[in-house]
Amino acid sequence: MNLTARMRVKFSIVSVIVTLSVTTISLLIFLALSTMNNTKAIAAPGTRAIPVGSFIINMGSNPATMNASLRPYGMIYDLIVNYNVPIVWSIDPAKTKDARDFQYLGSNYAGGTFIVESTFINAAVSARITYWQTQGIIGLYTSSALSVPHYADLTSFPVVMIDNLAGLDSILVAYYNNAAIPATSYTIGNPSQLTACYDLWANPHADPTYATHGYLRNFVINNKGYIFAQCHSVSMFESLINPSAPFDTLNFLSTQGLQCYGKNKCLPITEEHAKPPTGPYTEFFPTDPVMQYVGNLYNAYINNGSEKWFIPVSTGQWRGTTKRLLTTSDGTSPKEGVLATYGPAFGNASNGYVMWAGGHDWGVGSGAHFINAQRVFFNYTLLAAKARALAITANYPPTITQGVTYALTANVTTGTPPYTYQWLSSGGGTFSAPTSANTNFTAPGVPANTDINLRVVVTDACGRKNISNSNVTILFNSPLPVTLTSFTADNNRNSIDLKWTTASESNNDYFSIEKSDDGKEFVEIGFVKGSGNSTSTKKYSYTDFNPKFPHNFYRLRQVDFDGQFDYSKVVLVKRAKQSKLLLFPNPARVGELKLKAETLEGAYEIQVSSTTGKILITQKGIIKNDDLSPIAVDPDEKLNPGIYFVRFTSKQTDEVQKVVIQ
Repeated sequence: MNLTARMRVKFSIVSVIVTLSVTTISLLIFLALSTMNNTKAIAAPGTRAIPVGSFIINMGSNPATMNASLRPYGMIYDLIVNYNVPIVWSIDPAKTKDARDFQYLGSNYAGGTFIVESTFINAAVSARITYWQTQGIIGLYTSSALSVPHYADLTSFPVVMIDNLAGLDSILVAYYNNAAIPATSYTIGNPSQLTACYDLWANPHADPTYATHGYLRNFVINNKGYIFAQCHSVSMFESLINPSAPFDTLNFLSTQGLQCYGKNKCLPITEEHAKPPTGPYTEFFPTDPVMQYVGNLYNAYINNGSEKWFIPVSTGQWRGTTKRLLTTSDGTSPKEGVLATYGPAFGNASNGYVMWAGGHDWGVGSGAHFINAQRVFFNYTLLAAKARALAITANYPPTITQGVTYALTANVTTGTPPYTYQWLSSGGGTFSAPTSANTNFTAPGVPANTDINLRVVVTDACGRKNISNSNVTILFNSPLPVTLTSFTADNNRNSIDLKWTTASESNNDYFSIEKSDDGKEFVEIGFVKGSGNSTSTKKYSYTDFNPKFPHNFYRLRQVDFDGQFDYSKVVLVKRAKQSKLLLFPNPARVGELKLKAETLEGAYEIQVSSTTGKILITQKGIIKNDDLSPIAVDPDEKLNPGIYFVRFTSKQTDEVQKVVIQ
């Protein structure tokens, strides 16, 4: 008999449909958080409590690299768009340049850290995280709860058009390729094709005129779209005037336009700025989401291009709402020279935003400054996604009771109808209409105090998608026949020890110990005899001698003499795989890398592959049980300096480790 059926035997349950107002939900959430027991982390205002088993993406690599610093954007695109997983963006609102956002297990995390919460990590998502790690993503799973500064939950990506009027759209396409964001995330076109369906128009280089680019005025004012442009198109944009309506201009970020990059190139503006810009250069706004990177940036802007920096004409200045992110030493505020800047178009916060950046092509080199410049671009696209995301109002009760039915509704107030809906639950249960705006959700029969996540994914007619979600707590329909006061799992080297204590027992036949590697599908691994009827404290234990990695979920199924049963809460134990290999030194010089295979014997194979997956070296051999000498991994010195993956395969193990060749 399942848990829901048991509840119906013991009690007469009437399904209750509950519809809660937003105000009521907010109050209930506050009360629920205020009364939670001390096993759940409660975040202070402006912070987020991150549960055990979450994955932290380290964005603070210094120097920045394509794999560790750009590909995380491809990873979060993949998880949001393909797996409906929200991403936490953590930024310390009080940090200085290159300072950490938070610290965990003695390591500093900086550069605007992304976090995948364990609530959303199922087998499929775990497999994708593993895949992205093979692509060079650096990160770890949390083994304890922590609290981090919270800037935003990323739940969507912008619909982007890359301009092709100058035939240089390949510059921006290369940025997307470097970040491993697929071509489905953008279209190639020109401003005349812009509609309300687009969130961001991006231009790597152009010679704009009002006839070809005047559409951008409507795009930012009426469609609230975002704009990004590089190189000398910037000073040309700021000079453009509608010849038939002189008050219609494109001086988005300055009051009177910018000094031109060349003689008579920005008429009617005739002022030219001196070349090159004057250093030193100063970076501002280290807590701004666009400025999330670690290390040098300005070299990317002054490295190449016909316009590396911008400065207002002598009769004008930067608008007061324009953030001068990176300044030169030319001029003084509010007329200083800049390498990168952004703000609301025409100084009106209700308009879309515009960003100008110097330089022609940041994809021409692998230097950290080029990587950081591309990061700034993608950070700006995330800002656009956040501002342009579909506005979803959905009701979620903070707690739900097993077997009870609740009315859930979702209302969308922005975007382009018609909308499609998809309701999801991380912990089971059923939706009466999973693809409708309104649905009834029947709570699953999972253990008490389990948190599950309810989500609704909404897509509009433009293909713009957003995710609304909330964690809710499962409550039991009846008291347990056994009062369980504790249930713990201790991680030992070769086993996991389970211990639990009861304060009282009624009709208790035995405990079935159940185990899962994903927290959803459980199997019985043993049982312990109960005490029948008892009013005194009883202690029990069970040892699992076959732990797995990385996750071991356990729960108790308490069974009565009549066969009825209840479940305990679920406990999680994380284990790291015990490596049998030692690669040394790491980093190593060319030809010096060695491998020591401890406690292994028999035939083996070693494969060395590049970060793109190309196999460069294959070695085979036999290890004798008394042979402890190391194996030379690159005896022919085939490897050049770089990052490689070494795979060792034998009957006893199949392991992959990353090495650096200097």
